[in-house]
This record gives sequence, structure tokens and C-alpha cells, in this order.
Amino acid sequence: MSALPTILCLLLASASFVSLGYWFIVGLETIRTLRLLPTARAGLAVANEPARRPARWPKVCIVIPAHNEQVVIARVTESLRRQDYPDFSAVFALDRCTDETLVRLQAAAAGDPRISWITIDHCPDDWAGKVHAVHQGSLTPAAKQAEVLLFTDADTIFDPRCLTATVALLIDRKADMLSLLSTLTARRWFEFAIQPVAGFQMLTQYPLRRANRLKGRRPLANGQFIMLTRRCYDAIGGHVATRRHLLEDVQIARLVERAGLNQCLLMAGGMLRCEMYRSWPQFHRGWKRIFTELCGRSPRRLRRYALRLGLLNAALPLASILAVLAWLVAGDFRSDPLVIVTAVLGSLALLTHWLALAIGLRWSGFGPYIAPLHAPGALIVAWLMNQAASDLTAGSTISWGGKSYNLSGTTTHSGEFVSHEHARVDRPATGSDDSRP
Repeated sequence: MSALPTILCLLLASASFVSLGYWFIVGLETIRTLRLLPTARAGLAVANEPARRPARWPKVCIVIPAHNEQVVIARVTESLRRQDYPDFSAVFALDRCTDETLVRLQAAAAGDPRISWITIDHCPDDWAGKVHAVHQGSLTPAAKQAEVLLFTDADTIFDPRCLTATVALLIDRKADMLSLLSTLTARRWFEFAIQPVAGFQMLTQYPLRRANRLKGRRPLANGQFIMLTRRCYDAIGGHVATRRHLLEDVQIARLVERAGLNQCLLMAGGMLRCEMYRSWPQFHRGWKRIFTELCGRSPRRLRRYALRLGLLNAALPLASILAVLAWLVAGDFRSDPLVIVTAVLGSLALLTHWLALAIGLRWSGFGPYIAPLHAPGALIVAWLMNQAASDLTAGSTISWGGKSYNLSGTTTHSGEFVSHEHARVDRPATGSDDSRP
């Protein structure tokens, strides 16, 4: 072969070798995490075993903030009413709703005494919207009487045994806080192609095993499901301590860590399902906000993670595909040792890439067959993260849950917003973003 094809083969072989090593490590880490950490479904075995089940089931109160959630409010209410847990109540905090959320909630509750609600018509300037709603829910008599508090979102769906399994795990693992990473729905194109990549990126920044370490922990919680003992909730100062945080779930995990209390973060294993976003604009805006907060509002950090994601999750797999194609189009040079080695490395890298992803996807509740969509999805997520960085640099506001937040000058891991202004967000009559701030 001439010099140029030789150089191209060497580059493709090198990229495939790096990809093979990277995805082999990702696969091993995923398998190790699977072996060391149970899913929420493991709580069923605890609850069914007389020697391990709690001697007495504590009183639980579920607090659900909802801002214009008429599309999903009946669904979550019905799933809560089907819980087999012996002693629980649920309080909906209806936050400045302008749609039929209350009407549909009342119909779905059907007079069930375990279901109650409060209405909120104002949010103070120094509170994030969702946090204020949750705080108001925590002040209700049902919440004050509870021994265990569960904070969840209106777009979740509970398995009938979810409460039983998670309370059993909370007690069995001697945890003060238990949070679940929901099994996400996958019905829309962006839920298939992009949402798994966004979740992968989040767990790259906050590895699940590290979030569960006793030492050197990188605390993380998911606002779709945060269960705390009353002692823990009071020790961290409740939601008052997170009133200025747009990603209050991460801040709660940090406060629990600072208080020296035990916490764990597990996969839901189908016990809790969540429809995070119902449209591409919601998805686009929502994940930009999440990555902005996870990266401490640092444009530089956002761009660095975006570059790494694009290189490792898109460019390297593409190079592996090209390495295989190089052999197919090599013609008379197919028997050249360098071409053969390049094709073999490319094939092994692609196989390892898809197998590692398939294991993670199956664990997360997605079909392993969507693994080939990961590379193009990574490019879109990297673009989204770069957009978030540009928004921060430009001083753009974030609109969420009926309010706008100005994050200019807040490049900090504290996660607080400095200035804030009221702003109603126009929504179609069919629903809203969700109950997040």
C-alpha cells in the first residue's frame, strides 16, 4: 500500500484499540456495579422474608409537587392508590396551577382518605418553585406525623409494591435516605435515541458505585424518588436548606453526606417508572438545566464533558466502523496484514461497545437493541451540553415551572440562584413541562 492508505489504517487501528479498551472498562464497571448494588426490586425479597422484614412498618407520607400536571395527575394518583403498603398517605402540593390538575386529581382520588392536597398560589422570590411546593407539603399534618417521608414527582408511576419494597430496603440497609433512578419510558424518538445517552453521561459524572461509598462518596439523589427518615429530614434542615437550589435533589444528597448520615442510590428496576418529558422542547430545556447544575454552572466544565462524550461515545465508534469498512473496500489489499489487523480491531471494538451498552441498557430498563443509536445520540447530547455552556456565557435565563431564573454570575457548585424574577410560562391546554422548578 502507498503511504496515505497505510497512515489511515494506522489511525483507524489506533482509534479502534482505544475504543476497545475504553468500552471494555465500561462493561466491567457496569457488571461490577450490577453485582454489588441491588435494584429496588430486591426489597421484595426482604419484605417477604420473616427474618428480615420490619417488625413494624413505619408511617409514610408521600409529597408530590405538581405545576399544571393535568395530563399525568390521574395516572400517578391511581398508582399510589394501588400500593399494598399498610400505612401511608399522599399529599399533592398544587403549585400555581392554571389547568385542570385539581379537577382530575379529585376525580382520580375518588374520596380515598389517604389522598389529600393543598393549593399554592404564590412562590416567594427567594425560593425555587418546586422546592417551595414540596416544603409546603412537608408542613401538612400528614407529613408531620410521618416517620418516613417520600418526595416524588407527578410524572412517575409506582409499581403496586414499590412502597413496600423501598421501605424494606431503607430499613434493611440501615439507610437514612434512599433514592431511586427511575426506569424511564421509551415511546418517543428522543427517549430511544438520546435519553439513554443523557443518563449515561450523568452516571459518568456521578458513578453509581461512588454515590454509594461510605468514604469518598460523590453524593447524588434523584428528585423523582427521595425517601428520608424523619430524623434525617430534620437533621438537614428540610427543604428550607435547599430553597435557592434548582437541582435540590443533589443538594439534599450533599446535606445528608455533610450530616454524616447513611444514604444509598439504587436503580428502580421497574418499581418506579417516569415519563420525564413529553416533547422535544421539554427534553431539550430540561436536560440543559440538569447538565448545567451537575456541572456547577461552569461553561468550561460543560464543554469539557461534551468534548469527551463526543470523542469516546461517537468519534471512536465511528472510527471502528470505518476500520471494518476499510477491509470491505480494500480490494486487492484485503490480505494485507495491516488491513486485516485494522478490521479485526474495529470489529472487536464495535462488539465490545455494543455489548457494554446492551448490559447497561438492559439494567436501566431499555431494550439492548438500541445500542447502535448511542453514537448519534452522543453527538446530540454533546451539542446540547455546548448549548447549555453558551447560555451560561450569554447570561440567558432558565424558565421552569412558571418562573424564570437568572443564573448570571453563579458559576458555582453551590447550585443556588442569585437573582430571580416571576414569569408565567405559556403552555398548551394539554399539559405542562412538569413539576420541576
